[in-house]
Formats: sequence, C-alpha cells, structure tokens
Amino acid sequence: MPALHFKPSRLGPLLLLIASGLVCAHAEGDSAWRQDPLLSALSAEFALQAGNPEQAAADYERAVETVTDPEWLERATMISLHADDLTRAGRVAQRWLELKPEDTRALQAVAWVGLAEGEIERAADSLAQLIRVGGLDGSRLAVQVLLTSEARPHSEAVLSALIERGSLLSADPETFSFVPAALALGHVASGLSIAQADLDAHPGAGAAWRWRAQANYAAGAMAQAESDLAKAVALVPANREWRLAWAALLNEQDQPKKMLKVLADAPEQDAELYATRIGFAADSEDQKELKRLARELTRRKDEELPERPLFLGQVAELRERWSEALKWYAKVPAGPTYVDSRIRMAVVYSKMEPDLDKARAELAALRAPSVEPERQVDSWLLETELLNTADRRDELEEVYESALAEYPNDERLLYSRAIGRVAGDDLVGAEADLRRILSFDPNNSQALNALGYTLADRTDRHSEALAFIQRALELSPDEGAILDSMGWVQYRLGNPEKAVEYLARAYEQADDAEIAAHYGEVLFANGEVEKAHEVWLKAREEHPDDVVLAETLTRLAPDL
Repeated sequence: MPALHFKPSRLGPLLLLIASGLVCAHAEGDSAWRQDPLLSALSAEFALQAGNPEQAAADYERAVETVTDPEWLERATMISLHADDLTRAGRVAQRWLELKPEDTRALQAVAWVGLAEGEIERAADSLAQLIRVGGLDGSRLAVQVLLTSEARPHSEAVLSALIERGSLLSADPETFSFVPAALALGHVASGLSIAQADLDAHPGAGAAWRWRAQANYAAGAMAQAESDLAKAVALVPANREWRLAWAALLNEQDQPKKMLKVLADAPEQDAELYATRIGFAADSEDQKELKRLARELTRRKDEELPERPLFLGQVAELRERWSEALKWYAKVPAGPTYVDSRIRMAVVYSKMEPDLDKARAELAALRAPSVEPERQVDSWLLETELLNTADRRDELEEVYESALAEYPNDERLLYSRAIGRVAGDDLVGAEADLRRILSFDPNNSQALNALGYTLADRTDRHSEALAFIQRALELSPDEGAILDSMGWVQYRLGNPEKAVEYLARAYEQADDAEIAAHYGEVLFANGEVEKAHEVWLKAREEHPDDVVLAETLTRLAPDL
C-alpha cells in the first residue's frame, strides 16, 4: 500500500493557512474545529507526526464524513490500516469504493481489510473485481494483497473461491500468471489448478507449459514437470531460462546424456551456454560430449566468442590433453578471463609432469599490482593446495607467511592455514589463526565451527568447544557441518541421545564420509549396532578412501 504522505498541491497551502486557527482553537478549548473537515485533516496529520496513528485515524474518518475527494478517502484508509484499525479502515474504504467503484486502489484496500477480518467472500468479490477492472496492473495488486501477512491465514480459502469464479485465468501467460503466487503461499494444489486452467485456455503458449512445470515440480511430479518443460522449449526454442531449467531438472533426475543434448540443441550457443555445457560434461565425465565441444569451439571465431581460447583450454584439460590445454590457455589475451587462464595453466603444469616450479612461476606472475587483490589471494591459495597435494609441507608455512605478509587479515588465507595446521597436529597454531579471524569477524560461522570442532575432537576442552559450536549453529542453523559438530561435541560431553539427534539431521543433509563416521559411532555407542554398520557400509561404498571413516571402522568394526 502507498506510503503515508499527502500530495501538497491539493491541501498543503490551505492547511498551512488554517494551522494557526487550529492551534488557537485547541488552546481555547473550542471543539468547533471538529466540524471542519480541513481542520480535522490537519489535526490528523499533527497526530501522525506525533506518533499517534490511532488519533490520526479517528480524525481522518471525521474529516471524510462529508468530503467526496477520493484522495482524502485513500489517505484516511491508509492511516486506519497503519493504525491497525480494521473496522474503521473497512468503513472508509467501502465509502471510497462507493464513490469510485472501479478504483483499483479502493478495491485493493477493501480486499485487504476483508482478508484481514477473515471475510472470505467479501475479499474474493473485491479481488475478482480488481482483477477484472485492473487487468495486468489489477492482477499484480491482487497478488500484493494475497502475499500480505494479514492475508496468509485465509489465502488458501480465498484462492479456492477465486479459482471457482474463474478469476485467476491468465489473459496472457507470457506476461503474467497467478501460479507463482499460489506456490509462494505454499498452496500447491491451487497452483496446479491455476496452471491447468491457463494451459487449457492457451495450449500454444510456451509459458503456460512452463508454469505447469513449475507447479508439478512443487508437487514432486518430476517426470511430468520435465515433460512440460520439454513442451515449453519445443514451442519457444530460443528461451534460455526454460532450456536451462529443463537441463537442471534432467540433471536432478540423473539423465546426463539427455541433459547435454538439450543444451547442445539450443539455437544460439553463447559463452554462458558453453560454460554450462562444459561444467555438466565435466561432472558427468562424458568424453564424447567433450570431444563434440572441442569440434564446435574449434569452428567458432574469437571475434564472435572471445572466451573461445579459455573454453578450448578447459575442454582439453578435461580430456587430459595437457600440451593442447597449455596452448589454448596461453592464447587468452589480457581481459576478464586472463587470470583464470593462468590459474588453469598452473594446474595443468602440476598434473602433466608434474612440474611444480612452472606452476608456481605462473602463480607468482599473478601477484603483480595490476591484478586484483582477490585474485592474488586465489593464486596464493592454489599454490598452498598444490604444495599440500605434492606433500611438500615443509614449504607450506613459508608460502603462507609470504601471503599473509601481503594480506594479514584475509580470512580465506587464515582459515586455509588453520585447517592445514590441524592436519599437521599444530593445534596451537590452528587455534591462533581461527581466533584471529574471529577477532575481526566474530560472526564467522565457519571459523566458529572449525574452532569448536577442533577443540571437541582433538582436546578435552569440550565445554569451551560447545560454546563456539552453539554460536555457529545460531548463525547457520541448517548447516550440515555445524550440525555434525554439535552432535560430536554432545557425544564428547557424554550426551549420546542428544548427539544422535544432531548427527541424524546432519547425515540427512550431507553426503559426507566424516559425518557418516560420526553418526555410525554414536549409533554404535547407543547399542544400534546394525544401523551403525548400515551407515558405515553405505559411506564406504561411496567414499572408499576417506581417512576418518577408515580409522573409525578399524577401531570399532575391524571385521566389517
């Protein structure tokens, strides 16, 4: 609804002229001012400025008793709503509507009050008229009402009433649909009904199929949603959003070949689409698709696709054609993708021989003043990762010291070094790094969780660990890693029943071997041996090389 303000061109000058008269009338105790609508309006404005919306609403209702100006009535309605006086707002809004039966703002106000008071039929009548009279703008105003907090308790009932009246049928699904509003309110059945009605009325509109796909997806009907998106894309092949949504749904359904074909069939292949295709091909390890991408990209020209050398380098790298990858990466000119190409060159050097010296030289070149600080930090982090992978830990600390000399408070560098120090049993150093992060970013849930978990897992400072993890969980209540930490510290504190609650939630959320190891251990401790074995076996099948899981099985189930 509109902000509480008057249009000064209408009343401002006159109200200022009579302001002194109103002050005098108040001072003399004269109540005659209450009979003058202008004076009542001015009194209402003063009450509003003084923070008394209730008095303002009463004064404005008095002001519009004899006034027929719709702007006054709108103002009076808005102030009554601002004061949460629904009865008064309803009276004034109804009078406003009687004076201007097709005023969309009046219809919206009457519908809002009706829903807030639980008057479903009155609200539905007003919304239906609002949609009919206002067209597209009226439909959007109706959605605003439906999404208000006052409307939510009655939204399902009013949606049903509007569907029954046929009021939610879209005139043009390409422009507008009520389906997203119904789904936003959590009323999937209503969303499906609206989508089906739109589709019956507009079977040749791709958007109608797209809206039904969204409703079916919300209902969990994945196959039907995929079929609907296929129809939408067939009707409008150039629509990128629908094609990407279709591909994402196929990816969810573990249909990588069909997904890649959907993307490859797009009539226009630009940088965004190529990047998506390369990413999906990498995830699915589809060598045929990578080969096809290489052929396609080779035929393109740099003028029409400036990212072509980078993409060809990525494809060659994924095909483990190292020399070819380096050739293409070296052709990437200065510009937005230059740093990415040099970072990838460093990775390729680390794989092809491996030649860490060449890799580190490429990364060192990215620390020139012309390179953005964030990308310089990226180069430092990659260098530490490469050294760690090559088990050259003796050089790690020196690299971190150099990086942190340049960026002493960079959270990514400090966090990375802390995790490395934990792995190297330098708990004092790890704690120092994590506390340093928290000294200037006390609400960093990742650092809070890492410190809490380290203390819980590697020391006997369990109560202290609990405080850090509790704070992390307050900041990120649904984070699987933090739920795992809370379960683990509860186990360490001797609360296995509490522990299993948190670990079960963490296990449901994340496919993580360490979480599975912890969850199984607490189940085992609680006497649920068979269930623990089931959790461990499933995790070992999916993560056969995980160190934490292997240690847990060796310790608790060596014969498993």
